[in-house]
Amino acid sequence: MKQLHLISIILLTTLLIACNKEDVDFTYSPAAPKAGDTISFTPYGTSAEEWEWDFGDGTSANIANYKKIYKKAGTYTVTLTADNKKSRSVAKQITVLDTIPSFTLLSDSVLHYMQSATFKALIYNPYNTPISYQWQIPDKAIATTNLDQNTISIYPTAHDTTFTISLTFTLGSQTNTIQKTFTVNDTPAPALLAINNNGQLLRQRLYNIPQLSNGNYIQETPQDITPLNTLFTQTSAMLTQDDICYIATLNNTIYAYNIQNNTLETIIKKSPSLNNTLPLFTDITIQNQFLYFTGPKGIHRIDKTLRSQTLDSEDQLIFADNKSLPSLDISQGLLGIDFCNNIFFAACQNKIIRFTPSDINSGSTPNTTPLFQDLNQPLITNIQIDKIQGLIYFFEKTASQLYICQLNGSNLQKITNTSHPAFTINNQLNLLFFSSENGILQTTLPHLLTNNLQLYTQPVNSLNNIVAIAIDQIKR
Repeated sequence: MKQLHLISIILLTTLLIACNKEDVDFTYSPAAPKAGDTISFTPYGTSAEEWEWDFGDGTSANIANYKKIYKKAGTYTVTLTADNKKSRSVAKQITVLDTIPSFTLLSDSVLHYMQSATFKALIYNPYNTPISYQWQIPDKAIATTNLDQNTISIYPTAHDTTFTISLTFTLGSQTNTIQKTFTVNDTPAPALLAINNNGQLLRQRLYNIPQLSNGNYIQETPQDITPLNTLFTQTSAMLTQDDICYIATLNNTIYAYNIQNNTLETIIKKSPSLNNTLPLFTDITIQNQFLYFTGPKGIHRIDKTLRSQTLDSEDQLIFADNKSLPSLDISQGLLGIDFCNNIFFAACQNKIIRFTPSDINSGSTPNTTPLFQDLNQPLITNIQIDKIQGLIYFFEKTASQLYICQLNGSNLQKITNTSHPAFTINNQLNLLFFSSENGILQTTLPHLLTNNLQLYTQPVNSLNNIVAIAIDQIKR
């Protein structure tokens, strides 16, 4: 008897659980309502003690069967929740038409630069009369759908302006045209900075827009933001931190360009009395408060907040040279520098020296990468370290190729053939940008080095003769 009683309890519990898991759903009538119609909302397929409706226009109700009137045409999301449980909830979109033909912007009341906007026609057609559509959009907008549908999507390619969108529709034998004007707001975004061989500084904001069906990409046109009366000729390196873009040039000057304020200052320049024959300021990097730069005797450093300084001697501001660090080969000058976890990497011709500050003046011999025996007389330049994945990117000038390897120099992989040494990596965007004969390209950062590394690139712009690239991470 006890066993039978236990079985009954189990069956009852199972039945209650099954009831609680019933799907919630509802119907509404009429199926094609217009503004001012009384719409009946009815739950079905389940039972509940409590009901809660959210009609998507700021109104709600808490009874099972409810009649509702929408005063304005549009698309609304109606949500029904049973017994106050999110797991027993359903949402549907209802389109309320207008006896006066109209169309609506589904996402917002304004348009946003380089952001998708979807428009939907609201044409009252209770008898399913044949209807055709033709939209007209401004020249400074790109449609991602055909313009002969009742719903279209576009990307505005201008901002701080207004757009007029028109819709011509034919219902039966009658043709009508309606139009609306929308404000287009700007959309802040990270930006790619590039310097060409003429010394112009160009800025292009980056937007994550899917490839169009015709294979093209929507991109912002690069803008010339070169400070007045200044050209960064012979630029060798560029990097950004906060509002400052640091630019090193082979004409022996390192600049600090304030991106936000569009102001330019000199951090340090070579004294005319300093006669060096080896390259100066070929690369720069920043660690904490110091800006490190390459010089004729080795690696120098300066407080990054200082301005209008002069390098009067080869030993001034020295951080590491071949006296304090014998393995540092400066016979042909240093051509690249970066760091990772307080380990510095310096490009010395056909090898990369790795050392820590404690190695300096210690008499110890720092580690070196392999000599890349499979490369023909390599000349390594433009080092950049992926500090998240622990990978070295560098340009090899002899063969004009961009390479990647582990921090210890192992697992060397070629990324691409290019005669342009400019590249940069950005972990926040998870992208590698590099210049090519056809413009600047981007590809997803590789997180695992494998044999026959395959990277899929897409164009960023068609800029040619780019000598330096950096990313301004701040959205502006």
